Amino acid sequence: MAASGTLHPEVLWAQRPDRLLITINLTDINGEKVDLQPTRIVFNGVSGGKNYAADIELYAEVTKEGSTVAKTARGIHMVVKKKEQDQPYWPRLQKEKVKTPFIKTDFDQWKDEDESSDEEDQQNAGAPGGFPGLGGMDFSQFQGAGGDFNFDDMDDGGSDDDEGDDGKDAETAKAN
Repeated sequence: MAASGTLHPEVLWAQRPDRLLITINLTDINGEKVDLQPTRIVFNGVSGGKNYAADIELYAEVTKEGSTVAKTARGIHMVVKKKEQDQPYWPRLQKEKVKTPFIKTDFDQWKDEDESSDEEDQQNAGAPGGFPGLGGMDFSQFQGAGGDFNFDDMDDGGSDDDEGDDGKDAETAKAN
């Protein structure tokens, strides 16, 4: 629980069979402290002049070995290794089955147990926006491949086939 005057940050999470993907969604964090313990994650930091804290007791054990923490301008991103990697997906992030409003599923990162393999994750690693099948493509090599197309040449007033030479639509032109 956060101390008086301390807020909870938004925490987003997703998982793979062997790891958790956790994001503490705060911009421009200062004085951050992330403590990864076998059964909990503790975070403290300052953003926008306000103190934030989260103490999350995890559903099952994790390990520091192989886990990573990265700070960006948009938050703290963690890849946390599960201790038991041959177990089914966790049904929730927290040990207790309680609704915690600041902890949310990260649907941008989520994959179901039967949906993907690590091989596919690596293939899509360089893909713009994470689009499947585009991993590692350099779109600059396609520059100009479709010819010169200028959006300024397009007419705002509908289709060109329906207009006569005087700007009236085809039906009005036939009636005259």
